[in-house]
Amino acid sequence: AAELMNHDWSLKHLHRLILCSATYRQKSETGNKAPDQGNQLLFRFPRQRLSGETIRDAMLASSGTLHHRMGGRGVMPPIPAELASTLLKNQWKASNELADHYRRSIFIFARRNLRYPLFDAFDRPDGNSSCPQRNQSTTAPQSLHLLNSVFSLDAARRLAGAVLRESDSLDDAIQGAYQRTLSRDPRPEEFKLVREFLTDQADLIQREFTRETDRPAPIPDCPEFDSSTAAAFSLFCLALFNSNEFLYID
Repeated sequence: AAELMNHDWSLKHLHRLILCSATYRQKSETGNKAPDQGNQLLFRFPRQRLSGETIRDAMLASSGTLHHRMGGRGVMPPIPAELASTLLKNQWKASNELADHYRRSIFIFARRNLRYPLFDAFDRPDGNSSCPQRNQSTTAPQSLHLLNSVFSLDAARRLAGAVLRESDSLDDAIQGAYQRTLSRDPRPEEFKLVREFLTDQADLIQREFTRETDRPAPIPDCPEFDSSTAAAFSLFCLALFNSNEFLYID
């Protein structure tokens, strides 16, 4: 605060000071022989989970569907029918514009008597009371929501469609999915595990879903890839969204 005042309230100066400091530029990795494993001396930024709003935005951004329009009234993306039935008529009317369903989470309409399901699972405070600091829980409904919700599967299918469309091979697509979600290339052992997963899932989908319309096909469809393999790739993208590395900042 003193530095900001002493330099005529220049944010650019403050940003330069922080970003060029040794503290900012040092690694946060501890290694096995770190002298302060518990981070009692605050020598690194503590590992933390993303908020529900940030998780949703990250999933949309990874899948290439995040709509960046600024301002305007709050939007109402679709919610499960059983949840909407708890409200009075038209208290949550999903927007007719598809682009509104993919707006940033900050623009989602906030009702005092209803929390958007993903935000509710990830500890968004109750709108009826003040909250100085959010809780951060780890519960089964969080994983169940990320695995089973319509929103999660839609984001995974759209990520699969975007990646497969710009890839010449399945290995290229695996690498592209890792880059979009985790901002890194897969390790050799991860490549091996993903290939095995895709083979097993493609066989399972081929047996269990004889009608292609029942399969979790990528959006848009990718006819250059086998339909069962493409559907399995959607499930792989869903698994990436559920990984700790996607949900936590280290």
